Amino acid sequence: MDITAIIPRKRRMSTAFGSGDADNNATISAYDVETEAPPPERFYSLNFQNTIQSGTNISNQLAEALEKAQLSPVDGDNLPRLISDAKTLRKFEASDTRTIAILGDSGEGKSSLINSLLNISDIARTGDMGAACTSVVTKYRLRKSNHKAPITIEAEYLSMSEIEDLIKEVLWSCRRIHLLDAQDDDISENERANLKRESNQAWSSLEAAFGHHEGFSKGWLTKDMTEEGLAIVTDQITQWAQEIDWPAGANSGKWTSAADTADECCEKISVSMQDQFWPFTKIIRVYVEAKILEAGIILAGLPGLRDTNLARVKATQDYLLRCDHIFIVTKISRAITHESVKSSLISIVSNHAGLEWDKTGGKGIKIAIVCTYSEDINEKTARRDSCGPNKRIPKEVMAELDRDIERAKKANRSQSLTKK
Repeated sequence: MDITAIIPRKRRMSTAFGSGDADNNATISAYDVETEAPPPERFYSLNFQNTIQSGTNISNQLAEALEKAQLSPVDGDNLPRLISDAKTLRKFEASDTRTIAILGDSGEGKSSLINSLLNISDIARTGDMGAACTSVVTKYRLRKSNHKAPITIEAEYLSMSEIEDLIKEVLWSCRRIHLLDAQDDDISENERANLKRESNQAWSSLEAAFGHHEGFSKGWLTKDMTEEGLAIVTDQITQWAQEIDWPAGANSGKWTSAADTADECCEKISVSMQDQFWPFTKIIRVYVEAKILEAGIILAGLPGLRDTNLARVKATQDYLLRCDHIFIVTKISRAITHESVKSSLISIVSNHAGLEWDKTGGKGIKIAIVCTYSEDINEKTARRDSCGPNKRIPKEVMAELDRDIERAKKANRSQSLTKK
């Protein structure tokens, strides 16, 4: 598959600081995400927004009038419900949402991209220690009107009965491959490979959740392949699961917390990312104020498709089927040749598109490749390879960009001197 086929090749002329001579006196200021123009859709038109505002004003006036009237309710009276409905309607919240999946290998910059899109530093955990930062699907949504704190965090866990069912399922998947006779002619190579993959995924979950217990090992799980042996293993793992020390308030299957800062949010999210919790965590939601989220966007950070833990890979594959758009994140230096980009595209197309790829050539699949670490590019080499006559970036476009950069540098120096 040629991944360059979905990468836009045309670049717009820079207009960040207006057109004209580099020596002009155009006012230059730092980019402000809050001043971004809304999408060119009817919802954001002045008439539509004015209508919404009028509706909320009417609801507000109605709620106040009903409360001030101090009418005495009688049996069967709908007055309390009407007041409640009016209060709800005056807090308009758009219901139309679109989910963008952020996908990529560990260390490619997924969390940094999320931080940039939200314009909030460090709300998504970043790291350069070689370990995956995203163990659970984490959704970033617009803060709701009933949320009191700047950031609200929700983590959904499996109930104890769901955990017990999961334990039985993963134990069966983990042990099943060992029940087969290597010479069993009734099992095709494809079936055997699928069973092996399911066994490895199941082992990944079990090892993450219970690997810290003394005596736990793959050998212990498969030592006795009789029904009695399975019952002993199941009972022991179920007992360990019942002894899990959940975060305070998570016994009901849902844990909610609040944070005043991005650092505090990141710290609280990291609890559910710990090995003993994430195999039993359905999803994490973070509600926060951000310009991009006001448009009905939901950002979903996913574990990578080449994660060493196969259970996390399966969680990502399942969630991708429910996303509207997919961003594949990769370092710009290897965007064309990186194997993870190609494998991610193949996985998405095969699972997400099915026969649609053959019918439309993939035109209906909303995938974008986001290149990170652009500062690592060798500028001299990049200019030579990409700029000039008959190349991807015309000379005049590059010249305009150079002028923009020089104007920005001058403005920055002027602002620094003014502060001093």
